[in-house]
Amino acid sequence: MACCRRRKSPLSAGAGPESISAPDRAADLAAAAARRPTAHWLQMAEEALGGQVAIRENALPALAVEAVLLAPLAAQGQPSLTTI
Repeated sequence: MACCRRRKSPLSAGAGPESISAPDRAADLAAAAARRPTAHWLQMAEEALGGQVAIRENALPALAVEAVLLAPLAAQGQPSLTTI
């Protein structure tokens, strides 16, 4: 999850497909990357990496995955999610 989000950040900043490690998915990633600013993709990658750390440090995997999946909604300021 973090890897996919990390791949979108250079594309959203204007880099070409040579900047990612999956050139076969460049068109799909570029289309997705254009939907959000670079800072969003970097923040989402950090959230995913945080979830990986939490799992390694013995957090409940289901809760860590849930937190990572809800992070984009929290970043958009969804009122019901910012209080979790």
